Amino acid sequence: MSIKTSYLVKASKIQAAGLLVTVVSITWSPFGTSVGVGLLALSWIVALVTKTTTKPQNKILPFGLIVGFVWCALGILWSSNFIEGLIVAKIKLPLLIVPLSLCFVPRDNAHDKLIASTLIISTFTAAIVGIIWGTYIDPGNFSPFISHIRMGLILALGSGLLLLTNRWKFAALYILVALIEIWHTRCITGLGMIAFAILFGV
Repeated sequence: MSIKTSYLVKASKIQAAGLLVTVVSITWSPFGTSVGVGLLALSWIVALVTKTTTKPQNKILPFGLIVGFVWCALGILWSSNFIEGLIVAKIKLPLLIVPLSLCFVPRDNAHDKLIASTLIISTFTAAIVGIIWGTYIDPGNFSPFISHIRMGLILALGSGLLLLTNRWKFAALYILVALIEIWHTRCITGLGMIAFAILFGV
């Protein structure tokens, strides 16, 4: 194995670890999610330093990332409260770091099935816990570790993945639980995205 190939494997493994930590933590722990996103950023840095980055086939993606970074920078400058602007930028930063890794770090597709399955199981469990938890608290705080809007979007993603892999029975159960969770949170965005996922998946 050449030195370049060795570095390429390292970057890909760091990326896979980052994705796995992120999907496990995203509905449970902001700290765990931050660790996962940090690993994704590290995978990009390793690939960049060792010159093993890859060019995305779609040329619009790099342009979209540049626009995203510029948009965040302008948002901070435009804000009348600089500290608040930095806080908002910090919240949006993972939206830029994740595609930066996915677009420019060579992927190890051997881990994709494990990552997708982990995302589905983790979010399904979180939705059930949320349904039980939400019986005793205000609907706006129904998802104990993540905003109800983000939870709805993630459940829509899980629904689409199950439908696209033709796992119909589990997909039906998953979507039913997701809809119950979204009904209690009154998340119109989540409902719309699940409807879109069902339409696109079918």
